[in-house]
Amino acid sequence: MRLSYINQVDLPADFTYDGYKIGGLSGIDYDPVTDTYIAQSDIGADGKPAAVYTFKFTGLYDSKSNPGIQFEKTPIDLSGINDVESIRMDPKGDGFWVTTEETVPSIYHYHADGTYTKSEKVPDNIKTASQPSKNLKGSTFTPDGSYFVSLERNLTKDQTGYTRITKFNIDGDVIAQYAYYTDRPSTVGATSNGISEILAIDNDRLLVLERGYNDQQDPLTGQSVTRVRIYEIDLNHAQNVMNISNLTSDNTTLVDKTLVFDSMSPSINGLLNTSENRFDNIEGMALGPKLADGRDTLVLVSDNNYNINQNKTQFVSLAFGTGLHYLNQLDLPFNYTYTDLSSGATYQIGGLSGIDYNPQTDTYLVEVDHQPGMDQSIVYEIKLTGLFDQNGNPNIEILRVVPLFNAQGGKIYDAESIRWDPKGDGFWITTEETVPSIYHYHTDGSVSKIAVPDNIVTGVQSNLALKGQHSPQMDPIMSLWNEI
Repeated sequence: MRLSYINQVDLPADFTYDGYKIGGLSGIDYDPVTDTYIAQSDIGADGKPAAVYTFKFTGLYDSKSNPGIQFEKTPIDLSGINDVESIRMDPKGDGFWVTTEETVPSIYHYHADGTYTKSEKVPDNIKTASQPSKNLKGSTFTPDGSYFVSLERNLTKDQTGYTRITKFNIDGDVIAQYAYYTDRPSTVGATSNGISEILAIDNDRLLVLERGYNDQQDPLTGQSVTRVRIYEIDLNHAQNVMNISNLTSDNTTLVDKTLVFDSMSPSINGLLNTSENRFDNIEGMALGPKLADGRDTLVLVSDNNYNINQNKTQFVSLAFGTGLHYLNQLDLPFNYTYTDLSSGATYQIGGLSGIDYNPQTDTYLVEVDHQPGMDQSIVYEIKLTGLFDQNGNPNIEILRVVPLFNAQGGKIYDAESIRWDPKGDGFWITTEETVPSIYHYHTDGSVSKIAVPDNIVTGVQSNLALKGQHSPQMDPIMSLWNEI
């Protein structure tokens, strides 16, 4: 999974609705049936209590639009509680649930009839050993009705950074806790990361929003600087640490986490029209509507803390999915040439029929089936920058040129596919020569020719032979197919 930025809409610090100053938003959730959102302030402002707001977006999930936000309904007064951190709509349609960082961390269910109940099943270790104002920060429901809550920081009895995620079953009983390690530190000059929010993708996989708060002012903008990371975790085979009173590296297996979004990699400077580090105090995260191309979406919201250094509330949309989606491209003109300084030869770049990527060196191999004027196949090792930034300006750097010869010194022609060797020993190519062939070019400069099945050698159509190949990363067996 990879998350990509789409768009955002911002509210100024002085924005008000129905007498409430909209700010301090620390949670958000989405109702796909009505296409509406709810978000809550953690504390109130200007004499007003914490409240829940209902609203809709226009254009937020279109990268080319100028998005807007429309507030609806009377805000729901939360004056009975304080320090509200996460909000989720009830999966049965009965109102919503919130978590708090009150003196005793709590979970409340606000029913559709306007009443609310307080959960009596918050684990004792969370009630008695949580860090003040660093406890029940995140929550999410899974499709099967399970409810997860996350601490912002570790319990006082647990090793630093070992933060607990607690699972309730559909009946509200605690059935598991998992140990998640937060990044330390998040950035220079910021506090170490904590969990701001969690979000279920399915019954076992969660997204975890990490950030370390920094109230220092950026010298260029005068605004705060906060780095945001989102990780994916899978709890399917994770250790249940519910009965471990003191989590340590000796007795605890942490859940694996995979980075899927980093506000600094690539930097979203320009996208947010602000300083390079700027992705402000993001605290809320929810699923959004599905895009026309099949991708899913997220919406993030920032808590501005009613702070002059965070002079706006941000609503940011991101997209994710498993399909193929256009990001960017780099075009070379027809007459683009490159001079190899080591040989003095000049090559016209074109006729590229194969490419492969080496993550160890962050370089690519591309090959030319027939180099103009040479009647020979050529391999280039190149480096591409900016190609995977949808708003970047891509560039190419040619690192080396490898004319292809066979073991007898004869020229290779009509090379069609190229793959790095999975064991690190050079690369492999397939050809559509008169006799379709497979060659292994070793790092020591030698060349091996691989036997091709007789039915391919004798039965292929002219110039419609070995067009593609696949080399699994951990298995050197080649998979070959004929072009149809």
